[in-house]
Amino acid sequence: MKKESVVLAYSGGLDTSIILHWLVYQKNLDVVAFTADIGQCMFDSTLVKKRAYLCGASKVVVKDLKEELVKDFAFKAINADAVYEDGYLLGTSIARPLIAKGQVQAAKEHGCNILAHGATGKGNDQIRFEFAYKSLYPKANILSPWKDAEFLKQFKSREDMIKYADMNKIDISSSSREYSIDDNILHISHEGGMLEDVNNSSYPILIKESEQNECLEIIVEFEKGIPTSLNIQGKKISDPVRMFQELNKLAELYKFGIVDIVENRYVGIKSRGVYYQGAMEIFYRSHVTLEATILDKKTFHKKLELGREIGKLIYEGRWYSNYLQNLFLFCEKVNDILDGQVKILIRPNAFNVIARRPKNIILYNKIRSTGSFSMLNFNPEDAKGFINIAHIEDTWNNSSE
Repeated sequence: MKKESVVLAYSGGLDTSIILHWLVYQKNLDVVAFTADIGQCMFDSTLVKKRAYLCGASKVVVKDLKEELVKDFAFKAINADAVYEDGYLLGTSIARPLIAKGQVQAAKEHGCNILAHGATGKGNDQIRFEFAYKSLYPKANILSPWKDAEFLKQFKSREDMIKYADMNKIDISSSSREYSIDDNILHISHEGGMLEDVNNSSYPILIKESEQNECLEIIVEFEKGIPTSLNIQGKKISDPVRMFQELNKLAELYKFGIVDIVENRYVGIKSRGVYYQGAMEIFYRSHVTLEATILDKKTFHKKLELGREIGKLIYEGRWYSNYLQNLFLFCEKVNDILDGQVKILIRPNAFNVIARRPKNIILYNKIRSTGSFSMLNFNPEDAKGFINIAHIEDTWNNSSE
């Protein structure tokens, strides 16, 4: 009898390696391991393939998705000013729908109708994966071991997984770090372990002082709200992936773009994370300051408001929803005039926007070139009546007079 086939989102780490082996030898499934190269710091496709085959995979698919992640996902989020709660720029949240997309493509190519992932039942990633599966491959069945009673009975802790690996000669090096790490070209996240106690300081374990002594100026260029080039000391970089890679190197040297925040997960649990998101911070701050210079007040304020809403939708795994895609279209339309450059000063442990050179700056240029508001048909005397009328609502509940 032919085995059922499943495509597993496989990272090569402890959890997904144990899951792969468990699906093959305890669930009697044919497993295709799908791995996305999204710019992980220590990614080694040869090692990933070797581990997957040793764990029992019948096929291993490794796909380079770095360019797609940057151009079609990260830049969309940046153009929308997407941010979640206290400054999380969504590095993991943006990547998960793309991994799921690649996994679905692999499933269709290999004739599989079961999709599996290694996300736990209390986190956000289970929702991001499964929402994407349901949107992109609604006929597929979803297998989530961390919500499977048999799997949960066998694996109650990380120690149980390590014992299983030892018993089955699964060569997975177990990390002794005091926290867990998830990384891609957009960011590095640190969660769990010692960070679960909010009283434990992230300095100097994760937040460190830069050893750089000199400052550095860079220029970010935008066309229609999308970053198109980066200029570092006269060296122009236009390749989207290289732009992120170079900014990540600078962030590592200068130690900027690091945030320690407590966030609200989709399921209601609070979680603390320390995020290294230097490149995303540079693009986000440059983009917002260019919008502040070019867009009219109401449109700019609405964009910032939508950035919060869009950030929440991305965080909750709704990347492929019609609503979010329509909001992206609105942002693209608004930023059709968002062309220009932003100059940034990078210094130890921080950066600052120090100049802007927008190409479309109609309102600001009219006032600057004339030295007055006359070209706007603005009469300062009109402000008297405007202020009196605008203040009426503030006096309604004033019972002192």
